[in-house]
Formats: sequence, C-alpha cells, structure tokens
Amino acid sequence: MRLNKRGSLTLIFFLTFTLLIGCSSEVEQSSKVANPNMAFNSTESAQTDSMAKPQSGLHPTSASDKLPPTSQVTKKMIYTAKINVTVKDYKTAKTKLEELVQQHDGYMVNSSEKSNKAIRGNFTFRIPQTEFDPFIKDIPKLTDSAPPSIEIDGNDVSEEMVDLESRLKAKQAMESRLLDFMKKASKTEDLLDISNQLNLTQEQIEQIKGRLNYLNNKVDFSTVHISMEQAVVSPTPPDQSLGKQMVESFLVSISRLGAFGESLLIFLSGAIPVLFVLGVIGVPVYLLVRRFSRKTHNRDASSGPDDV
Repeated sequence: MRLNKRGSLTLIFFLTFTLLIGCSSEVEQSSKVANPNMAFNSTESAQTDSMAKPQSGLHPTSASDKLPPTSQVTKKMIYTAKINVTVKDYKTAKTKLEELVQQHDGYMVNSSEKSNKAIRGNFTFRIPQTEFDPFIKDIPKLTDSAPPSIEIDGNDVSEEMVDLESRLKAKQAMESRLLDFMKKASKTEDLLDISNQLNLTQEQIEQIKGRLNYLNNKVDFSTVHISMEQAVVSPTPPDQSLGKQMVESFLVSISRLGAFGESLLIFLSGAIPVLFVLGVIGVPVYLLVRRFSRKTHNRDASSGPDDV
C-alpha cells in the first residue's frame, strides 16, 4: 500500500509539472499574437527576401504569377523614325500626310512651319506599332520627286519591363504584409513605424507603375519625325515663235540700253563736281600756255628774215 501511494503521488506530481510547462508555452504564444510588433521585428530581416519572392501565405503561388522563360518573353520595342521628304506642292503633300496619319490611327504631337525661299514644315506623330510599318511604306506616296530619306531607330526594353514587373510584385507583397501588421498593432509607436514603411513602399509602387505605363505607351505608339520641304523649281519658258523671240530680244536690248543710260547719268552726276574743279584750274592754265606759245611763234616769225 505504501508503494502504491508513493507511485500515485509521483504520477500526480509528474502530470502537474507537465501541465504547468504546457500552460507556460501557451502564454508565450498568446503574448506573441497580442503584440504584433514582436512578430514584425522578428520578420524584419525576412522582408528583404519577400521583395524578390512573395510568401505563399500572403499570395498563393499560381502559374500566372510565375515569370515566363526568357525565350518566351515577348519583345518590347520602342521605335523612332526620322524622315526627310521633298515635295513639289507643299500644301497638297501636307493634306495627304494628314490623311495618311488618320488612316493609320495616329495623331500629331507638334508641328512647326517656316516660309523663306522655300516652304518647310517639321511634324511629330505617334503611330500605333501595329501600323508603323504600313505607315512608313506609304510615305513615298507623298512625293513624285526624289525618294524620301528614312532613318529608323529601335530600342529593346523587354528586360527592363520584366524586371519592373518582378519588383512591382515584390513591393505589393510587402505592402500586404505591412497592412496585416498594422491591423494587429496596438501601440502607437508600432503604428507609426509600420505607417512610415507602408508609405515608402506605396511610393515605390507608384514609381514603378509610372515607369511601366511610360514604357508601355512608348511601345504601343511609335514616334515619327517628318521634315517636309517644297522643292525650288526654276520655271521653263514655253515654246515661242520666231517673231515673239525677236520682239523679246529687241525689248531686252532696249531695257539694257536704258539701264546703260541710267548708269551713265549716275556716273556723270557724281563726276560733275570733279570736272568743275578740273575746269576751274585747267582752263586758265590752258589759256596761259596757248598765249605764251603764240608770242613765241610771233617772235620767231618776226626775227627770222633779219637773221637770214
């Protein structure tokens, strides 16, 4: 009986000790649930990994969430074209160009025109990428003269867009976790800390979305710069009869003679002051020289016979 009592006491003591240990573990687990800041701090280092790979507890993994292999990624190209075209009739070619842009579902971004010796216009259009090649092929229809100069530049942004989409998913996963932590937080200090990190994450998400929207727009609509200039053509005279050609030649001669007379009058009007000065000085000198020569001649004539 004593042995049985001792055994039963030992068994009761062991069960009591086991029960106390179990209760203490439950108290620790409940304290972790009651204080989400402890859970947030303990997983703070794991958030960096979640940026690259969202946890399955927050976003169940599906086939659509996985990135496709590199060989299956659709090429995302940004095309920019620069075109120089010379036309015979600028207004007619401009009207054709506007109709061509409308036909291919494009729109104008900006335009500028100058008119000096020749009319020149610079235009920028956005053309859907599906219509880009047909639009470029229709450009030669604008002119019957020299073929247009076309330069096309392509930029592959596929890798950048895949990277942005991956970063966006990671940031969205972090945003979801921070929202869960905010719901469980009870302290003001914890709420402020989580709120600051949530604001930073949401700002980064908006930046990534903005960049993706910009690239998608550039991919969906190609940019086309067109410089159009009207060719300067010298007029060719029509065939004329002999009489008309003689009359025109006579008129040309008269006009040239009139131009010579005008030039002569202009020269004389400028030379008159000089001629006047030369006359004032030259005429007296001429008279003196002439008078002296006459006296000398008369003297020689009078003294000539006596000397003989």
